Amino acid sequence: MSPSSIPTPDADVHTLKDRVHELSARIIRLGEPDEDTDVVEDVETAHALALSIKPYVDRLLSLQHLMNPVGGIIEKQGQIQELQEELAEDIALVEHVTNDLDTVDPSLLQDLQTEIAAVKRDRRIDFDDTPSDGEEEEEEPPSVADREALQERSTSDRLKAIFGARFVGIDRLGEILGGSLPETETETANQALDEAWQRLISLPQMSHHVREGRLKALRHAFAEYALVYRTSRLPDGSPCHLAGLRELFEGRFVQSSERTLWYNKLEFYREPITAGHWALVDSQYLNCTFKRPKIRLMMYARANDLPPGIVRQKSLQEDIYDRLVLDDALEREFFANCHSLTRTVYQMSGAQSRKQVYVYYLDGQIRLTGKRGIPHWRPSKPRWPGVLPSLALSETVPANEADG
Repeated sequence: MSPSSIPTPDADVHTLKDRVHELSARIIRLGEPDEDTDVVEDVETAHALALSIKPYVDRLLSLQHLMNPVGGIIEKQGQIQELQEELAEDIALVEHVTNDLDTVDPSLLQDLQTEIAAVKRDRRIDFDDTPSDGEEEEEEPPSVADREALQERSTSDRLKAIFGARFVGIDRLGEILGGSLPETETETANQALDEAWQRLISLPQMSHHVREGRLKALRHAFAEYALVYRTSRLPDGSPCHLAGLRELFEGRFVQSSERTLWYNKLEFYREPITAGHWALVDSQYLNCTFKRPKIRLMMYARANDLPPGIVRQKSLQEDIYDRLVLDDALEREFFANCHSLTRTVYQMSGAQSRKQVYVYYLDGQIRLTGKRGIPHWRPSKPRWPGVLPSLALSETVPANEADG
């Protein structure tokens, strides 16, 4: 078989398969004598004939082995084309930014270099005795810490000792939301608090520091974290969804009537937090410029030796709820500003593709918008695309539904 008889890579894959089957049939027929074929009785001649067709048999086997990967390549063509389109968009954005570099504030470029360097490092929960800024003032007097061992305190008091105001208990949550939570919600929260503590002390090094009562190391480790209960019901018994939160915290959103909101008819606007649960939330985001949220969260879990499934991407409702509650409790914006990618997606009527919702701060207000793909850093909009890690400390926390 000459090289010219082999179909080219551009030929239809079915033509290639047909050709291989044809060659296979021809070789098989060589070993099947018929009325017009004499049996070769000479052993040496038969051996020579067998050797002469061996290269063609080997080539046939190679072609047959080739069929499986070729089929896989054909199936991946659509994905490759989509990736090429995304790369083209990214290149166009880079070129656009490059053309405007002369007009960029030098401090923004410095932030850009610093952020890129930070992306290359995995964020870790660092148990260190070195106090963070402001930590000295939050610590209890040594005499109190020495007199009462940490493990002898109630669960709520332990968490207050470690997190301070960043532990939003049920009573404090009621003050923020404007009333006591429904009785069933309060019972759920109190019962789940011990479970949350057990999950928390299962973190590497955590149980050791708790046994030793090393509050300084524990406070340092969680200086940029908060523990919050995400309620499924507001004090008036209504579901905890975006529509209800907008009404409750009216001043934290853009002042516009519900009728003019671009998302007021979308499903996520009235989709509630499905079940009350405790969550450990990180104030710092993981930069998703170079990696998607799913990968960044996997890297985060690996760097901290966390069990599978405990690190979650927030839903839109969880992201906004965390901001409202913690900003009020601490009287400042708790989360570092970024284009926070949530796992909430939507599809407008008549649209062919889904968009992902992301959240950010602007002028002290919480804003949200939707986009297909990952939003990019630009000099005119110096907010990085990021994901805010959330550690599930209750069994009822729903699994991630989407990944940007």
